[in-house]
Amino acid sequence: MASIIGALAAKGYSSPSSTGTSTDTSATQTAQAQSTAAPATLTVHVGTVINPDGSITVTHADGSTTTYWPTPTPTPTQAPVATQAPVRHGWVTTHSYSGNGDQTTEMFTVPDHWKIAWVCHAIPIGDGTYSDGALAVGVMAGPNNYIDSFFETCKASDIITDGTQQEYQGGQVYLQITGAGDWQVQVQEYK
Repeated sequence: MASIIGALAAKGYSSPSSTGTSTDTSATQTAQAQSTAAPATLTVHVGTVINPDGSITVTHADGSTTTYWPTPTPTPTQAPVATQAPVRHGWVTTHSYSGNGDQTTEMFTVPDHWKIAWVCHAIPIGDGTYSDGALAVGVMAGPNNYIDSFFETCKASDIITDGTQQEYQGGQVYLQITGAGDWQVQVQEYK
């Protein structure tokens, strides 16, 4: 206890003599000699209470109280995670051609599995009647290098005929299209 009082005295605090506690008088005299200002008053805390609102009330030895509101520590938040829309897969048209008669397309690249979607129309001959049309498509890898081909009759009774042709060879290709009647041809890839 004497060492605590001596340390307080060294900082300029005086202890009341009425307590009956012995003090180190040389430390007290040294502290008083070093201090030119009035000695500070020692505040003794008697009790601490955490209030329902989160504040802290401290009761001092003289009966006074002080209430503190602690600064809240920010809670770290995680950055929001970007959500991606579900990936929808399906057949996507990559090239589209239409005409009446013959057409040779430009060279294009296709994957190992792709398809040709086609529509052909019967040939109108007047008075609301039609005759059969035709559509032939050749898949070419180069001159005289057929990969595949198909032929469809565009029936007069249906007026419009459509379908698909699956292809299972990828690489650089072009189409040779021959039609009697209007036609549309689409190259589609699954993406």
